[in-house]
Amino acid sequence: MKPLAIFGTGSDVGKTSLVMALCRIFVDQGLKVAPFKAQNVSNNSAVTPGGHEISRAQYFQAEMARVEPSYLFNPVLLKSQASNCVQVIVNGLVYKNQSIATYYDEIEDFKSYVQDAFAQLQQNYDLVVSEGAGSPVELNLLDRDLSNTFIANTFNTKIILVADIERGGVFASIYGTVALMDPVMRKNLIGVVINKFRGV
Repeated sequence: MKPLAIFGTGSDVGKTSLVMALCRIFVDQGLKVAPFKAQNVSNNSAVTPGGHEISRAQYFQAEMARVEPSYLFNPVLLKSQASNCVQVIVNGLVYKNQSIATYYDEIEDFKSYVQDAFAQLQQNYDLVVSEGAGSPVELNLLDRDLSNTFIANTFNTKIILVADIERGGVFASIYGTVALMDPVMRKNLIGVVINKFRGV
């Protein structure tokens, strides 16, 4: 089964919650499901039974999928430290503290960790549901975008785009995001979810 990616028109539009919901829906249909986020930026982490640190979001998504949390679900975790500095956690273990600029200088190494983790999950699960980060069309970051561009193009994921109507300009943000997607992403877009839609 092709992996599924949940991307958003921006940050905090509901990607995490939608992944949680989809994990539970698919597992209730009899599939073995793995949540995934290539790179998460969060100081809210949790420790897996194996002693590895991952984002709390992926920990909860694993609970919804009824699987044991694993470092494979979040191979790269960035925790904010001093100004322009992050603690980098790779495969659940502290790698080092470094500046954002230095982190980006090593992005090819982090791509290999992400690719290995995703490939392992594909071997062990029926379906991988991958959460994107921010927007998939941040044009200045496309070559360093682990959670959106890299996953979508490397693994040919099907894509659902999420937008939050309470933020205003929801239809323009959807249209603009789709228009700026590269051809591979646009071809694999299978649906749009407008979050927090109320009324008629």
